[in-house]
Amino acid sequence: MFRFAWHALKTDFGKPSRWLTSVGVQFPDGKYCGHSFAQHHPNGSVAFIHGGLLKTWQPSLNRWLTKFHGNKTLFQHFKRSEHDLDASYLEKVGIYYHGAEFSDPRPGTPASCTDMEHVDVKSLDEIVPDMEERFKAAGGYWILDGEDSHM
Repeated sequence: MFRFAWHALKTDFGKPSRWLTSVGVQFPDGKYCGHSFAQHHPNGSVAFIHGGLLKTWQPSLNRWLTKFHGNKTLFQHFKRSEHDLDASYLEKVGIYYHGAEFSDPRPGTPASCTDMEHVDVKSLDEIVPDMEERFKAAGGYWILDGEDSHM
C-alpha cells in the first residue's frame, strides 16, 4: 500500500537492499527464538530493531530469560539468510510456540517465536556492536516492571 501511495503522491521512495534479519535469544534448551527483526539501512547496516513478537511475551518470561542470560538483554542472537540480498529468493521461516518446561516457577505463557531452522545462530554483536549498552542507554526494559496480562 505504501508503494501505491508514494506513486499517487509522486514521491520518491526506496527499499532496503537486504531482507529483514531475525533477532532473538536462545532458550535454556538451546532452541533459537526470533522475537524481533532488524531492518537495514540502504548502506547495509542495521537501521533499527523492531520488537514484533516480543510484545506478546509475558513480562515474567522476559524477566526470567534476562536473569538466565546473566542480566543481559533478550537481544543476544540473530539469524540471517545467506540469500538476504536476493529479492527473488524466498527463505523458509516458521513461527512456533515455545512450550518447553522451564525451571520452577514457570515464568508465564509459552513464547511465540520465529525460526529459520537451517540457518546458523550468530551473536548479535556481529551486526550491532555494543547492543547491550545502546539498549540500556535508550531506557531498557521499562516494561519488565509491569504486571503479566491475563491473555
